Amino acid sequence: METARSLAQLANLLLRAKRFADALPLAEQAIAIDQAKLGPIHPLIADDFCDLGLIYAGLNRDADAARMLAYAIGLLDQGSANDTSRMAYAELDLAGVLHTMGYNDAADAAFADGKRILDKAGLDEREHEREV
Repeated sequence: METARSLAQLANLLLRAKRFADALPLAEQAIAIDQAKLGPIHPLIADDFCDLGLIYAGLNRDADAARMLAYAIGLLDQGSANDTSRMAYAELDLAGVLHTMGYNDAADAAFADGKRILDKAGLDEREHEREV
């Protein structure tokens, strides 16, 4: 598990540095380890697939990026993370890829879903602050 987290963190760092080709094998290794060690719908696996999708997008492999992001969203939807910020950011990432591919209606829908989740989270947080 520690190895997978280290690989995923390094892949994410390289992703943020736009070193997509260097990040790709690390993300793939992290996914392989996580899938072997964690449950099939664990949120960390969804995070790994989101990063993989963004890496593919950076490599101009948009169809692969869309598949990985949609897969991550499916994992989050099956688990208990369907209305979390994880889901919102995955939807927003997918929206960007779909827009690049020219699927504007689907991109708009994914963007709206992500925004709805973040807006709801903001309302929930403000309600919680009023209660405290």
